[in-house]
Amino acid sequence: MKKLNYSLLLQDQSEEDQIHYSLRKCNSNVKTFNDLDSLWASLFTETPSAVIVDIRLFNNQEKFLKNHPLVVNKTVALIIFSREADGPILRNISPEIVFDHIKFSSNYDLLIQHINIRLSYVVELEHKVVELGQMNDAKANELSAVRKQLYKIKSDELSKTIAYMMTKRFFYQFRMMKNFLPALAKTMDDFSFIEKLIVFEVDAKKQKIRTLNLSDKTTTIPSLQTEETLTDAYFKSYVVKTCNSIIADLFGLNNISFNLEKYPGKVKYVVGLKTQKSHKAHIDEEFLSRVLSGELQRFSDEDFINLSQRPLYEIFSVAQRIAMNQDARNVVYHIDFSSLNCSIEKEDYFHWDSFFNDLISGINQTLNGLGTIFINGISDLFIVADYSVEIKELMYFLDQFMTWSYFEAEESSVGKLIELPLLRLNLKKKSILDVVNNSARTPRTHIKSNDSEEILNEL
Repeated sequence: MKKLNYSLLLQDQSEEDQIHYSLRKCNSNVKTFNDLDSLWASLFTETPSAVIVDIRLFNNQEKFLKNHPLVVNKTVALIIFSREADGPILRNISPEIVFDHIKFSSNYDLLIQHINIRLSYVVELEHKVVELGQMNDAKANELSAVRKQLYKIKSDELSKTIAYMMTKRFFYQFRMMKNFLPALAKTMDDFSFIEKLIVFEVDAKKQKIRTLNLSDKTTTIPSLQTEETLTDAYFKSYVVKTCNSIIADLFGLNNISFNLEKYPGKVKYVVGLKTQKSHKAHIDEEFLSRVLSGELQRFSDEDFINLSQRPLYEIFSVAQRIAMNQDARNVVYHIDFSSLNCSIEKEDYFHWDSFFNDLISGINQTLNGLGTIFINGISDLFIVADYSVEIKELMYFLDQFMTWSYFEAEESSVGKLIELPLLRLNLKKKSILDVVNNSARTPRTHIKSNDSEEILNEL
């Protein structure tokens, strides 16, 4: 049995001594008081299990023990001592706040023992309630921690799932377009939670940053040029910090950004997205950066680009065999750059290196590496492929090719009307040498020879 603490306030010394003795026999701690004021204050500092108070000392001019906060909330059990003559006074005490009564007697041992047993049981139950409450709080905290962990796991999974959906959609578009940037732009257009897009292209040699106009969602700004030449490490830091700052200014709080590396450690593009608030926290930027950078590096692989390129002079022997029916399997396709060259005359600068790299890489991928490419400077391009090779994808690739994105100018309309016509040459009517010479004589004029058959008419 738990040892209890009692506070006594009795008028008669003899009764106080007897009750004190009976309580001590129950192995209880007892503290006596001479007036209500001292008892009132001690309940706050040394709270007992119960108070035994003479009904005649129950109140004074300032205090009424039944109104003590610890008595009202039953933290301290109230036991009243009374005599037969005190009946009228007891009627003013509500039974609800009284734990028990001790009436004047010659011996208090048995009654005190019963009270002590009951009170011990009540105190034990209260301690169990407290313990259970503490356990419940601990379990609640544990449950809250588990829920937070579960939410984090679900958020991480959701973030990876959304990023996975975006990359999966990108690969689908990339298979269709065979060009990295158009596939990226079309992917962002396909997701309604992406409201705006900005793509920074980094020119490490010139230490210049420009934005690309890729779709209706695209935001563009004037090009940025470093004021002084920076080392590669400082320029990369400058690029990332500058682009991220611009993205935050343009798109506000609901923005994400990620870098695309053309070579490991070499940032080629910085992509910024303005997303809906509900999706912002669920897009894994690192996952997007890692996966899309890997695909950009594969797409930009110089070995892959150069693998199918041959010197222009080698096409003449191939063309002669086709014209003489010595090669019945191969056909020659022609892509004319006349329209492009006319537009370039009107503009300050055109990114020829990026244009050719992306164009050749896309052609290789649409033909699955089964064609051979011959480039005639900036005038035109020839492709030799087996007649059974399906070229509808090549036509789609050229139709979707964002030629305007290679112009230095930021105007959205620049280059959008440029065509890259794909023609299949009829070498039995006109030699390939005539086509090459014609391109050399009229490099700025769109060539549409009567001796060439438009591929569209045959498919």
